[in-house]
Amino acid sequence: MITPLPGATPTKPGSATFPLPGIMTDIVDETGKPVGRGKGGILVIKRPWPAMVRTIWGDPERYRKTYFPEDFKGKLYLAGDV
Repeated sequence: MITPLPGATPTKPGSATFPLPGIMTDIVDETGKPVGRGKGGILVIKRPWPAMVRTIWGDPERYRKTYFPEDFKGKLYLAGDV
C-alpha cells in the first residue's frame, strides 16, 4: 500500500516513500486526529479502495472492531502499523 514505484520514486534504505495511486493515507494520534509532519502516530487509510476485504469469514463483527475501531469513529481503516 505504501511502496516506491520502480523507476519513478527516488528511494533510500528504510524509507516507505508514498502510497500507491488511489490510496489515501494519514498518520493520526490515539483519538484519530492527524498529527504534524515528522511526528509519530498510527498509520490509517482514509478511504476504501477497490481490493479492500469486506469481512472476516464467519465473524463480520470482528472485522469491524479490528479494522474500523470506535476510537476512530469507524471512519478510518486501521492498517496496524505505528
